[in-house]
Amino acid sequence: MATIIGTLKALLSASSDDFVSSLGDAEQAVAGLSGKFNAAGTAMTAGVTAPLAVLAGGLAATVKKSLEQADALTRMSQVSGLSTTRLQELQFIADQTSTDLQTLTNGSALLAKNLCEQGAGTGAVAKAMQGLGLHVRDSSGALRDQGTLFLETVTALANVQNKTEQAALAQQLFGRSGKELLPVLAEGSRGIAALQQRAHDLGAVMSTETVAALEKTGDQMAEVKTAFAGAGNQISTAFLPILTDSLIPFLTETAIPAIQAMAAVLKDVMSWFANL
Repeated sequence: MATIIGTLKALLSASSDDFVSSLGDAEQAVAGLSGKFNAAGTAMTAGVTAPLAVLAGGLAATVKKSLEQADALTRMSQVSGLSTTRLQELQFIADQTSTDLQTLTNGSALLAKNLCEQGAGTGAVAKAMQGLGLHVRDSSGALRDQGTLFLETVTALANVQNKTEQAALAQQLFGRSGKELLPVLAEGSRGIAALQQRAHDLGAVMSTETVAALEKTGDQMAEVKTAFAGAGNQISTAFLPILTDSLIPFLTETAIPAIQAMAAVLKDVMSWFANL
């Protein structure tokens, strides 16, 4: 009988050990599977959030750049008398011909100035333009749009085959900027027209409405920034009496002396312990 009971105990003990061992294996398997799921989840989260963060940052930078560009275009348009559309076209032409926009806008301004000073339609500059087949005034007798007149003049000059004559006319029409415009003239009339169209095809030219909308948005954001700064000033002003009448006196008259007194007590206590 004792032998049978001993055998049963041994069997039960072995089964119990196997059961516990099986439970341990199952627990390890579940833990391993859970770890894999967590790792996969982390990887998926990083794979989604990282590109989104980059996208958001890039979008914010693009919007900021567009706002700044619209503001610069608006200001330059006001100074130069050229439309924002014409300025963007000229910017692309300048970039493609290793010139700079300032050279082109200076040339346009000098042409308009010369026409006004000499009398549009009667002065030497106007006669030179007529020799190029250009009309300074429209059908109503008004001076034509500055940007259109400038681009048509540059295009007509580009068609002049004699380079010496071309350089002389450029100097007469555009002053000192005439020589700097020669790389643009080298493109020829078709090349200049192609560059102008290419700027539109590439989306490098924002519409007048878009520039105006961006300019307005930039102004509104500047107002919001100013409003936040103003709110901060108001909060500081409201908090100032509390700071000067309550907080600073409390710190100087109560808190700091109390800390100094506590430090002195601690110093005495430490000296006492050191002398034991």
